[in-house]
Amino acid sequence: LWLRSSRFTLLVALLATALTVVGFLLSPIGGEEFKVFLNRSYAVVAIWAVAAAGQMGTQLRRTEESLKAAEQNLTLSQLEAAVFRSAGDPTQAVGPDGRIVAINAAGARVMGVSVAEAIGKKAGEMAAMIRSDGSRYTAYESVIALVLADGEERTLTNEVILRKDGNRTEVTRTVSPLLDIETGLITGVVQVTHDVTAQRQIERAKSEFLAMTSHELKTPLTAIPAAV
Repeated sequence: LWLRSSRFTLLVALLATALTVVGFLLSPIGGEEFKVFLNRSYAVVAIWAVAAAGQMGTQLRRTEESLKAAEQNLTLSQLEAAVFRSAGDPTQAVGPDGRIVAINAAGARVMGVSVAEAIGKKAGEMAAMIRSDGSRYTAYESVIALVLADGEERTLTNEVILRKDGNRTEVTRTVSPLLDIETGLITGVVQVTHDVTAQRQIERAKSEFLAMTSHELKTPLTAIPAAV
């Protein structure tokens, strides 16, 4: 138990066994030979018992460390899942094949489906992600495909989620790579959208108001020279 290296434990046991055998061979031959042999045998058994105990202790310690690591990972996974589910913005995790592997309630709601209906499907099967000018992305322009290919995070600020029922939600979108902790390989992406419909409506109303006010101010000024 007191030896931290299992290889060192075995090395000590083998060395002790070799010394015991050498000691027996160098013992004087006579009536006491049997007693010497028996004592040496007991010594060898004791040495290997200690070695076995050391091995068991090392293995037990490794098992405990593995269990602690697994428990920590499980706790972290549960925490991440809780944060993911409770996120206010529509959030979804997409696998390398483009299919949704996890999605929160807000993400399913913005596409007009339930969480259960969204899992395993591609986002395009439930709602289209288009540009604010109405143009659609081609397969080569797919942001998810691009992030999966190069691992670079991308943020788009003028997009619209167009549902099958015609509902439109103006959003900004950030697509980030999901990396395997051990290998560093890209295993998917996380896509977070932020509903900016109300903000865009306010901006359009402000622009329309300023345009109308500017027009009204110009009209009296053009009439003054005519009156003079």
